[in-house]
Amino acid sequence: MTWDEAERLLRELRRRPPIYKLLEQTCRDNAVLPAEVIGARRTKAVARVRRHLQLAIRQEYGLSYPEIARLFGGHHTTIMHNVRVAKAERRACFEVSP
Repeated sequence: MTWDEAERLLRELRRRPPIYKLLEQTCRDNAVLPAEVIGARRTKAVARVRRHLQLAIRQEYGLSYPEIARLFGGHHTTIMHNVRVAKAERRACFEVSP
């Protein structure tokens, strides 16, 4: 994904103020740029933020996988995978070992 494509996707997100605010807050809390999360960057930190943001959008706003994929410029099956992984990561954080 080019920088111009990421900017286009960010403009699309700005048309959805609640989702854009969630994006901004999540990025600020995790010290990453919105363009990195929306773009194709695959560093571990950015990918983790992206996964959890996609899960939050799915849970809080009820968007379908294809709708989320359009916001992130990806494929709906990638979003499905990211949501599954984010849920597993959250479960692992709360598991208590004996």
